[in-house]
Amino acid sequence: MTIWHPDIHRKNEPKYLAIANSIDEDVHQGRLNPGDRLPPHRDLADLLGVTVGTVTRGYAEAARRGLVRGDVGRGSYIAVDVRTGDFLTLQEGAGPDFVDLSLAFPPYAQDPDLKAALEKMIRRAHLQEFLQYQPAAGMTRHREAGVKWVARAGVQVKADDVLICSGAQHALTVILCTLFKPGDRILTEELTYPGLKTLAKMLGLRLEPVEMDADGLIPEALEAACAKEGVKALYTIPNLQNPTAATLSEQRRQQIAEIVKRHDLWIIEDDCYGMTLEDVPRPLFAFAAERTFYIGSLSKTVAAGLRVAFLAAPARTVSHLSSAVTHTIWMSSPIPAEIAAMWIEDGTAESVLRAKREEARKRNAIAETQFAGLRYRSKPTGYFLWLELPDHWNASAFEHEALRHQIAVVGAEQFTVGHASAPAAIRVSLTAPRNREQLSRGLAKLRNILESPEAHEKPIL
Repeated sequence: MTIWHPDIHRKNEPKYLAIANSIDEDVHQGRLNPGDRLPPHRDLADLLGVTVGTVTRGYAEAARRGLVRGDVGRGSYIAVDVRTGDFLTLQEGAGPDFVDLSLAFPPYAQDPDLKAALEKMIRRAHLQEFLQYQPAAGMTRHREAGVKWVARAGVQVKADDVLICSGAQHALTVILCTLFKPGDRILTEELTYPGLKTLAKMLGLRLEPVEMDADGLIPEALEAACAKEGVKALYTIPNLQNPTAATLSEQRRQQIAEIVKRHDLWIIEDDCYGMTLEDVPRPLFAFAAERTFYIGSLSKTVAAGLRVAFLAAPARTVSHLSSAVTHTIWMSSPIPAEIAAMWIEDGTAESVLRAKREEARKRNAIAETQFAGLRYRSKPTGYFLWLELPDHWNASAFEHEALRHQIAVVGAEQFTVGHASAPAAIRVSLTAPRNREQLSRGLAKLRNILESPEAHEKPIL
Protein backbone atom coordinates (compact mmCIF):
# COMPACT_ATOMS: atom_id res chain seq x y z
CA MET A 1 0.00 0.00 0.00
CA THR A 2 1.28 3.49 -0.86
CA ILE A 3 1.94 5.81 2.10
CA TRP A 4 0.13 8.83 0.76
CA HIS A 5 -0.58 11.94 2.82
CA PRO A 6 -2.05 14.77 0.74
CA ASP A 7 -2.20 18.32 2.10
CA ILE A 8 -5.89 19.08 1.58
CA HIS A 9 -6.27 21.83 4.17
CA ARG A 10 -4.36 24.40 2.09
CA LYS A 11 -6.93 24.11 -0.70
CA ASN A 12 -9.89 26.50 -0.73
CA GLU A 13 -12.38 23.89 -1.90
CA PRO A 14 -14.56 21.09 -0.50
CA LYS A 15 -12.44 18.45 1.18
CA TYR A 16 -13.61 15.62 -1.08
CA LEU A 17 -12.59 17.64 -4.15
CA ALA A 18 -9.26 18.44 -2.52
CA ILE A 19 -8.64 14.69 -2.16
CA ALA A 20 -9.53 14.01 -5.80
CA ASN A 21 -7.47 16.97 -7.02
CA SER A 22 -4.49 15.87 -4.92
CA ILE A 23 -4.65 12.44 -6.53
CA ASP A 24 -4.77 14.09 -9.94
CA GLU A 25 -1.78 16.33 -9.19
CA ASP A 26 0.33 13.57 -7.66
CA VAL A 27 -0.32 11.19 -10.55
CA HIS A 28 0.84 13.73 -13.11
CA GLN A 29 3.81 14.77 -10.96
CA GLY A 30 4.94 11.14 -10.66
CA ARG A 31 4.36 10.92 -6.91
CA LEU A 32 1.61 8.36 -7.49
CA ASN A 33 2.14 5.71 -10.16
CA PRO A 34 -0.06 3.24 -12.06
CA GLY A 35 -0.99 0.34 -9.81
CA ASP A 36 -0.19 2.12 -6.53
CA ARG A 37 -2.68 1.18 -3.84
CA LEU A 38 -4.26 4.07 -1.96
CA PRO A 39 -4.84 4.04 1.81
CA PRO A 40 -8.10 2.44 3.00
CA HIS A 41 -10.93 4.93 3.50
CA ARG A 42 -10.84 4.75 7.30
CA ASP A 43 -7.05 5.13 7.50
CA LEU A 44 -7.00 8.19 5.24
CA ALA A 45 -9.98 9.73 7.04
CA ASP A 46 -8.16 9.40 10.39
CA LEU A 47 -4.95 10.78 8.88
CA LEU A 48 -6.65 13.84 7.39
CA GLY A 49 -9.16 14.45 10.15
CA VAL A 50 -12.21 14.10 7.91
CA THR A 51 -15.13 11.69 7.75
CA VAL A 52 -15.01 8.37 5.95
CA GLY A 53 -17.78 9.68 3.70
CA THR A 54 -15.55 12.55 2.59
CA VAL A 55 -12.81 10.12 1.56
CA THR A 56 -15.35 7.93 -0.20
CA ARG A 57 -16.61 10.92 -2.20
CA GLY A 58 -13.04 11.96 -3.02
CA TYR A 59 -12.11 8.49 -4.28
CA ALA A 60 -15.37 8.33 -6.25
CA GLU A 61 -14.61 11.66 -7.94
CA ALA A 62 -11.11 10.43 -8.79
CA ALA A 63 -12.62 7.23 -10.22
CA ARG A 64 -15.02 9.29 -12.35
CA ARG A 65 -11.99 11.02 -13.87
CA GLY A 66 -10.38 7.66 -14.65
CA LEU A 67 -7.64 8.09 -12.06
CA VAL A 68 -8.67 5.42 -9.57
CA ARG A 69 -10.15 1.95 -9.72
CA GLY A 70 -11.61 -0.10 -6.92
CA ASP A 71 -11.88 -3.87 -6.66
CA VAL A 72 -13.46 -5.95 -3.92
CA GLY A 73 -10.60 -7.38 -1.89
CA ARG A 74 -7.98 -5.10 -3.43
CA GLY A 75 -9.15 -1.72 -2.26
CA SER A 76 -8.59 1.48 -4.25
CA TYR A 77 -5.56 1.88 -6.48
CA ILE A 78 -4.25 4.14 -9.24
CA ALA A 79 -5.56 2.92 -12.60
CA VAL A 80 -2.89 1.17 -14.66
CA ASP A 81 -3.84 3.26 -17.71
CA VAL A 82 -4.06 6.56 -15.84
CA ARG A 83 -1.49 8.25 -18.07
CA THR A 84 -3.03 7.10 -21.34
CA GLY A 85 -2.66 9.84 -23.90
CA ASP A 86 0.06 11.74 -22.02
CA PHE A 87 2.59 10.83 -24.71
CA LEU A 88 0.29 11.84 -27.59
CA THR A 89 1.84 15.29 -27.71
CA LEU A 90 5.00 16.45 -29.41
CA GLN A 91 8.00 17.06 -27.18
CA GLU A 92 8.50 20.82 -27.38
CA GLY A 93 11.85 22.35 -26.57
CA ALA A 94 13.66 19.03 -26.08
CA GLY A 95 17.44 19.32 -25.93
CA PRO A 96 19.86 18.01 -28.58
CA ASP A 97 20.45 14.78 -26.66
CA PHE A 98 16.75 13.94 -26.45
CA VAL A 99 15.61 10.99 -28.61
CA ASP A 100 11.89 10.43 -29.14
CA LEU A 101 11.13 6.72 -29.47
CA SER A 102 7.52 7.12 -28.36
CA LEU A 103 5.35 8.29 -31.27
CA ALA A 104 4.99 6.02 -34.29
CA PHE A 105 5.57 8.75 -36.84
CA PRO A 106 6.02 7.84 -40.49
CA PRO A 107 9.53 8.52 -41.89
CA TYR A 108 9.30 12.17 -42.94
CA ALA A 109 12.32 12.26 -45.26
CA GLN A 110 10.38 10.19 -47.80
CA ASP A 111 7.34 12.49 -47.87
CA PRO A 112 6.06 13.51 -51.34
CA ASP A 113 6.87 16.88 -52.92
CA LEU A 114 4.12 19.21 -51.71
CA LYS A 115 5.35 22.15 -53.80
CA ALA A 116 4.96 20.17 -57.03
CA ALA A 117 1.46 19.09 -55.99
CA LEU A 118 0.38 22.66 -55.24
CA GLU A 119 1.76 23.88 -58.56
CA LYS A 120 -0.23 21.17 -60.31
CA MET A 121 -3.36 22.16 -58.40
CA ILE A 122 -2.98 25.81 -59.41
CA ARG A 123 -3.32 24.82 -63.05
CA ARG A 124 -6.73 23.25 -62.40
CA ALA A 125 -9.64 25.08 -64.04
CA HIS A 126 -11.96 24.72 -61.05
CA LEU A 127 -9.54 25.54 -58.23
CA GLN A 128 -11.99 27.85 -56.44
CA GLU A 129 -14.43 25.01 -55.78
CA PHE A 130 -12.12 23.77 -53.02
CA LEU A 131 -13.03 26.84 -50.98
CA GLN A 132 -16.73 26.03 -51.15
CA TYR A 133 -18.87 23.76 -48.99
CA GLN A 134 -18.92 20.18 -50.22
CA PRO A 135 -21.02 17.11 -49.32
CA ALA A 136 -20.25 15.81 -45.84
CA ALA A 137 -19.08 12.45 -47.21
CA GLY A 138 -16.65 14.17 -49.58
CA MET A 139 -16.42 15.06 -53.27
CA THR A 140 -17.14 12.21 -55.67
CA ARG A 141 -13.68 12.12 -57.23
CA HIS A 142 -12.07 12.04 -53.79
CA ARG A 143 -14.27 9.12 -52.77
CA GLU A 144 -13.34 7.36 -56.03
CA ALA A 145 -9.67 7.82 -55.19
CA GLY A 146 -10.44 6.28 -51.82
CA VAL A 147 -11.92 3.24 -53.55
CA LYS A 148 -8.65 2.78 -55.44
CA TRP A 149 -6.56 3.14 -52.32
CA VAL A 150 -8.43 0.74 -50.04
CA ALA A 151 -8.61 -1.79 -52.91
CA ARG A 152 -4.84 -2.20 -52.41
CA ALA A 153 -5.68 -3.73 -49.03
CA GLY A 154 -8.34 -6.04 -50.46
CA VAL A 155 -11.35 -3.86 -49.67
CA GLN A 156 -13.77 -3.93 -52.60
CA VAL A 157 -16.32 -1.16 -52.27
CA LYS A 158 -18.19 1.47 -54.30
CA ALA A 159 -17.51 5.20 -54.08
CA ASP A 160 -20.96 5.74 -52.55
CA ASP A 161 -19.86 3.65 -49.57
CA VAL A 162 -16.66 5.62 -48.86
CA LEU A 163 -16.47 8.74 -46.70
CA ILE A 164 -13.62 11.24 -46.54
CA CYS A 165 -12.54 11.88 -42.96
CA SER A 166 -9.92 14.15 -41.42
CA GLY A 167 -7.63 11.35 -40.34
CA ALA A 168 -8.23 7.96 -38.74
CA GLN A 169 -9.08 9.44 -35.35
CA HIS A 170 -11.87 11.47 -36.92
CA ALA A 171 -13.14 8.37 -38.75
CA LEU A 172 -13.19 6.50 -35.45
CA THR A 173 -15.03 9.39 -33.78
CA VAL A 174 -17.66 9.37 -36.53
CA ILE A 175 -18.23 5.63 -36.14
CA LEU A 176 -18.49 5.68 -32.35
CA CYS A 177 -20.80 8.70 -32.33
CA THR A 178 -23.07 7.10 -34.94
CA LEU A 179 -23.41 3.53 -33.71
CA PHE A 180 -23.25 3.62 -29.93
CA LYS A 181 -24.70 5.25 -26.85
CA PRO A 182 -23.16 5.74 -23.40
CA GLY A 183 -22.77 2.47 -21.53
CA ASP A 184 -22.40 0.28 -24.64
CA ARG A 185 -19.55 -2.21 -24.54
CA ILE A 186 -16.90 -2.48 -27.27
CA LEU A 187 -14.50 -5.40 -27.34
CA THR A 188 -10.86 -4.80 -28.20
CA GLU A 189 -7.46 -6.37 -27.72
CA GLU A 190 -6.31 -6.24 -24.10
CA LEU A 191 -3.60 -3.85 -25.29
CA THR A 192 -4.88 -1.32 -27.78
CA TYR A 193 -4.51 2.08 -29.43
CA PRO A 194 -4.63 4.77 -26.70
CA GLY A 195 -6.68 7.09 -28.92
CA LEU A 196 -9.56 4.59 -28.73
CA LYS A 197 -9.36 4.60 -24.95
CA THR A 198 -9.49 8.38 -24.61
CA LEU A 199 -12.31 8.64 -27.14
CA ALA A 200 -14.35 5.91 -25.44
CA LYS A 201 -13.97 7.73 -22.12
CA MET A 202 -15.21 10.97 -23.69
CA LEU A 203 -18.28 9.23 -25.12
CA GLY A 204 -19.08 7.11 -22.07
CA LEU A 205 -18.40 3.82 -23.85
CA ARG A 206 -17.03 0.78 -22.02
CA LEU A 207 -14.05 -1.06 -23.47
CA GLU A 208 -13.76 -4.76 -22.68
CA PRO A 209 -10.35 -6.43 -23.08
CA VAL A 210 -9.97 -9.62 -25.10
CA GLU A 211 -6.96 -11.85 -24.50
CA MET A 212 -4.17 -11.92 -27.08
CA ASP A 213 -1.11 -13.99 -27.83
CA ALA A 214 1.90 -13.39 -30.08
CA ASP A 215 -0.35 -13.84 -33.13
CA GLY A 216 -2.98 -11.32 -32.03
CA LEU A 217 -6.58 -11.63 -30.88
CA ILE A 218 -7.50 -15.14 -29.67
CA PRO A 219 -10.79 -16.30 -31.24
CA GLU A 220 -11.78 -18.45 -28.25
CA ALA A 221 -11.30 -15.47 -25.92
CA LEU A 222 -13.40 -13.35 -28.27
CA GLU A 223 -16.19 -15.93 -28.18
CA ALA A 224 -16.24 -15.82 -24.38
CA ALA A 225 -16.18 -12.01 -24.29
CA CYS A 226 -19.16 -11.79 -26.65
CA ALA A 227 -21.34 -13.34 -23.97
CA LYS A 228 -21.20 -10.17 -21.85
CA GLU A 229 -24.34 -8.07 -21.76
CA GLY A 230 -24.35 -4.90 -23.81
CA VAL A 231 -21.54 -5.85 -26.21
CA LYS A 232 -22.09 -4.05 -29.52
CA ALA A 233 -18.86 -4.22 -31.50
CA LEU A 234 -15.28 -5.34 -31.90
CA TYR A 235 -12.52 -2.81 -32.52
CA THR A 236 -9.32 -4.36 -33.81
CA ILE A 237 -6.04 -3.55 -35.54
CA PRO A 238 -5.41 -6.78 -37.46
CA ASN A 239 -2.19 -5.70 -39.19
CA LEU A 240 0.88 -4.64 -37.19
CA GLN A 241 -1.30 -4.36 -34.11
CA ASN A 242 -0.59 -1.33 -31.97
CA PRO A 243 1.37 -1.85 -29.73
CA THR A 244 2.34 -5.54 -30.01
CA ALA A 245 3.18 -5.68 -33.78
CA ALA A 246 1.06 -8.85 -34.13
CA THR A 247 -0.66 -9.61 -37.46
CA LEU A 248 -3.67 -11.91 -37.56
CA SER A 249 -3.49 -14.96 -39.82
CA GLU A 250 -6.19 -15.41 -42.44
CA GLN A 251 -7.52 -18.41 -40.50
CA ARG A 252 -8.03 -16.27 -37.39
CA ARG A 253 -9.69 -13.54 -39.45
CA GLN A 254 -12.19 -16.06 -40.75
CA GLN A 255 -12.85 -17.35 -37.23
CA ILE A 256 -13.26 -13.83 -35.86
CA ALA A 257 -15.67 -12.86 -38.65
CA GLU A 258 -17.78 -15.96 -37.96
CA ILE A 259 -17.92 -15.23 -34.23
CA VAL A 260 -18.92 -11.62 -34.80
CA LYS A 261 -21.65 -12.64 -37.24
CA ARG A 262 -22.99 -15.21 -34.80
CA HIS A 263 -23.29 -12.55 -32.10
CA ASP A 264 -24.52 -9.85 -34.48
CA LEU A 265 -21.77 -7.34 -33.69
CA TRP A 266 -20.18 -4.56 -35.70
CA ILE A 267 -16.50 -4.70 -36.63
CA ILE A 268 -14.31 -1.60 -36.61
CA GLU A 269 -11.19 -2.51 -38.59
CA ASP A 270 -8.42 0.06 -38.07
CA ASP A 271 -5.82 -0.56 -40.76
CA CYS A 272 -3.58 2.48 -40.35
CA TYR A 273 -0.40 0.37 -40.48
CA GLY A 274 -1.46 -2.40 -42.85
CA MET A 275 0.05 -0.99 -46.02
CA THR A 276 3.43 -0.54 -44.37
CA LEU A 277 3.68 -4.34 -44.57
CA GLU A 278 4.45 -6.08 -47.84
CA ASP A 279 2.31 -9.20 -47.56
CA VAL A 280 -0.82 -9.26 -45.43
CA PRO A 281 -3.89 -11.49 -45.43
CA ARG A 282 -7.25 -10.32 -46.70
CA PRO A 283 -8.96 -7.77 -44.43
CA LEU A 284 -11.80 -8.63 -42.09
CA PHE A 285 -13.91 -6.51 -44.44
CA ALA A 286 -13.55 -9.28 -47.04
CA PHE A 287 -15.21 -11.77 -44.67
CA ALA A 288 -17.94 -9.56 -43.21
CA ALA A 289 -18.44 -6.52 -45.43
CA GLU A 290 -22.05 -6.07 -44.32
CA ARG A 291 -20.98 -5.30 -40.72
CA THR A 292 -17.42 -3.96 -41.04
CA PHE A 293 -16.17 -0.38 -40.95
CA TYR A 294 -12.73 -0.24 -42.55
CA ILE A 295 -10.46 2.74 -41.79
CA GLY A 296 -7.64 3.33 -44.26
CA SER A 297 -5.51 6.35 -43.35
CA LEU A 298 -2.80 8.08 -45.40
CA SER A 299 -1.06 9.45 -42.30
CA LYS A 300 1.35 6.54 -41.80
CA THR A 301 1.76 5.62 -45.44
CA VAL A 302 1.89 8.85 -47.47
CA ALA A 303 1.87 12.11 -45.49
CA ALA A 304 0.78 12.72 -41.89
CA GLY A 305 -0.02 16.39 -42.45
CA LEU A 306 -2.72 15.65 -45.03
CA ARG A 307 -5.08 14.34 -42.32
CA VAL A 308 -6.99 12.25 -44.87
CA ALA A 309 -8.58 8.90 -44.13
CA PHE A 310 -11.00 6.78 -46.15
CA LEU A 311 -13.84 5.15 -44.24
CA ALA A 312 -15.44 2.23 -46.10
CA ALA A 313 -18.79 1.37 -44.52
CA PRO A 314 -21.87 -0.80 -45.01
CA ALA A 315 -24.23 1.01 -47.40
CA ARG A 316 -27.09 1.20 -44.89
CA THR A 317 -24.94 3.26 -42.48
CA VAL A 318 -23.44 5.83 -44.86
CA SER A 319 -26.15 8.49 -44.47
CA HIS A 320 -25.91 8.25 -40.67
CA LEU A 321 -22.12 8.49 -40.79
CA SER A 322 -22.39 11.51 -43.09
CA SER A 323 -24.57 13.20 -40.48
CA ALA A 324 -21.89 12.56 -37.87
CA VAL A 325 -19.30 14.20 -40.13
CA THR A 326 -21.60 17.22 -40.41
CA HIS A 327 -22.08 17.39 -36.65
CA THR A 328 -18.33 17.14 -35.89
CA ILE A 329 -16.52 19.19 -38.57
CA TRP A 330 -19.24 19.77 -41.21
CA MET A 331 -16.92 18.36 -43.88
CA SER A 332 -13.29 17.35 -44.33
CA SER A 333 -11.30 19.99 -46.14
CA PRO A 334 -11.35 19.27 -49.90
CA ILE A 335 -7.88 20.79 -50.40
CA PRO A 336 -5.84 17.99 -48.73
CA ALA A 337 -8.33 15.46 -50.11
CA GLU A 338 -7.62 16.76 -53.62
CA ILE A 339 -3.87 16.45 -53.07
CA ALA A 340 -4.35 12.90 -51.78
CA ALA A 341 -6.49 12.01 -54.81
CA MET A 342 -3.86 13.43 -57.18
CA TRP A 343 -1.11 11.41 -55.55
CA ILE A 344 -3.18 8.21 -55.63
CA GLU A 345 -4.09 8.69 -59.30
CA ASP A 346 -0.60 9.60 -60.58
CA GLY A 347 1.25 6.90 -58.63
CA THR A 348 3.00 9.23 -56.18
CA ALA A 349 1.28 7.64 -53.18
CA GLU A 350 2.45 4.18 -54.24
CA SER A 351 6.06 5.26 -54.75
CA VAL A 352 6.11 7.12 -51.41
CA LEU A 353 4.71 4.05 -49.67
CA ARG A 354 7.50 1.91 -51.12
CA ALA A 355 10.14 4.44 -50.05
CA LYS A 356 8.80 4.59 -46.50
CA ARG A 357 8.75 0.80 -46.31
CA GLU A 358 12.40 0.68 -47.41
CA GLU A 359 13.41 3.26 -44.80
CA ALA A 360 11.54 1.29 -42.14
CA ARG A 361 13.35 -1.87 -43.26
CA LYS A 362 16.73 -0.18 -42.73
CA ARG A 363 15.70 1.04 -39.30
CA ASN A 364 14.52 -2.44 -38.32
CA ALA A 365 17.95 -3.73 -39.32
CA ILE A 366 19.51 -1.24 -36.87
CA ALA A 367 17.19 -2.50 -34.12
CA GLU A 368 18.11 -6.10 -34.93
CA THR A 369 21.76 -5.23 -34.33
CA GLN A 370 21.28 -3.06 -31.25
CA PHE A 371 18.78 -5.41 -29.58
CA ALA A 372 20.44 -8.72 -30.46
CA GLY A 373 19.61 -11.24 -27.74
CA LEU A 374 16.71 -9.23 -26.33
CA ARG A 375 13.11 -10.40 -26.53
CA TYR A 376 11.05 -8.25 -28.84
CA ARG A 377 8.48 -8.48 -31.62
CA SER A 378 8.50 -6.51 -34.85
CA LYS A 379 7.91 -6.74 -38.59
CA PRO A 380 10.67 -6.12 -41.19
CA THR A 381 8.99 -2.94 -42.47
CA GLY A 382 7.06 -1.99 -39.33
CA TYR A 383 7.35 1.38 -37.64
CA PHE A 384 7.76 0.13 -34.06
CA LEU A 385 8.68 -2.89 -31.96
CA TRP A 386 7.35 -4.39 -28.74
CA LEU A 387 10.18 -4.96 -26.27
CA GLU A 388 9.82 -7.32 -23.30
CA LEU A 389 11.56 -6.08 -20.15
CA PRO A 390 13.64 -8.11 -17.68
CA ASP A 391 11.87 -9.32 -14.55
CA HIS A 392 13.24 -6.54 -12.32
CA TRP A 393 11.46 -3.84 -14.33
CA ASN A 394 7.86 -2.91 -14.84
CA ALA A 395 6.86 -0.79 -17.81
CA SER A 396 6.02 2.40 -15.93
CA ALA A 397 9.28 2.40 -13.99
CA PHE A 398 11.31 1.79 -17.13
CA GLU A 399 9.47 4.55 -19.00
CA HIS A 400 10.43 7.01 -16.24
CA GLU A 401 14.03 5.81 -16.13
CA ALA A 402 14.40 6.11 -19.90
CA LEU A 403 13.03 9.66 -19.77
CA ARG A 404 15.61 10.50 -17.12
CA HIS A 405 18.20 9.49 -19.72
CA GLN A 406 16.57 11.72 -22.37
CA ILE A 407 14.79 8.84 -24.16
CA ALA A 408 11.00 8.75 -24.62
CA VAL A 409 9.31 5.35 -24.92
CA VAL A 410 5.77 4.17 -24.14
CA GLY A 411 5.07 1.68 -21.38
CA ALA A 412 2.42 -1.03 -21.58
CA GLU A 413 0.16 0.76 -19.10
CA GLN A 414 -0.68 3.35 -21.76
CA PHE A 415 -2.22 0.61 -23.94
CA THR A 416 -3.83 -1.57 -21.25
CA VAL A 417 -7.63 -1.87 -21.36
CA GLY A 418 -9.80 -1.95 -18.25
CA HIS A 419 -8.66 -4.18 -15.41
CA ALA A 420 -6.24 -6.21 -17.55
CA SER A 421 -2.74 -6.46 -16.10
CA ALA A 422 -0.05 -4.47 -17.86
CA PRO A 423 2.81 -6.68 -19.05
CA ALA A 424 6.42 -5.70 -18.49
CA ALA A 425 6.94 -4.36 -21.99
CA ILE A 426 7.37 -1.10 -23.87
CA ARG A 427 6.65 0.10 -27.40
CA VAL A 428 9.69 1.54 -29.15
CA SER A 429 9.18 3.71 -32.22
CA LEU A 430 11.80 3.20 -34.93
CA THR A 431 10.58 5.96 -37.22
CA ALA A 432 10.18 8.95 -34.90
CA PRO A 433 13.93 9.80 -34.75
CA ARG A 434 15.03 12.31 -37.39
CA ASN A 435 17.61 9.96 -38.89
CA ARG A 436 19.14 6.50 -38.48
CA GLU A 437 22.10 7.80 -36.50
CA GLN A 438 19.78 9.27 -33.88
CA LEU A 439 17.79 6.02 -33.79
CA SER A 440 20.95 3.98 -33.28
CA ARG A 441 22.04 6.26 -30.44
CA GLY A 442 18.65 6.03 -28.77
CA LEU A 443 18.45 2.24 -29.00
CA ALA A 444 21.98 1.93 -27.61
CA LYS A 445 20.97 4.05 -24.61
CA LEU A 446 17.93 1.86 -24.02
CA ARG A 447 20.07 -1.25 -24.02
CA ASN A 448 22.51 0.37 -21.59
CA ILE A 449 19.64 1.12 -19.21
CA LEU A 450 18.42 -2.46 -19.43
CA GLU A 451 21.87 -3.90 -18.76
CA SER A 452 23.11 -1.35 -16.22
CA PRO A 453 24.10 -2.95 -12.88
CA GLU A 454 22.39 -0.05 -11.08
CA ALA A 455 19.11 -0.97 -12.79
CA HIS A 456 18.96 -4.24 -10.88
CA GLU A 457 18.95 -2.27 -7.63
CA LYS A 458 16.03 -0.04 -8.62
CA PRO A 459 12.72 -0.85 -6.89
CA ILE A 460 9.78 -1.76 -9.09
CA LEU A 461 7.29 1.05 -8.70
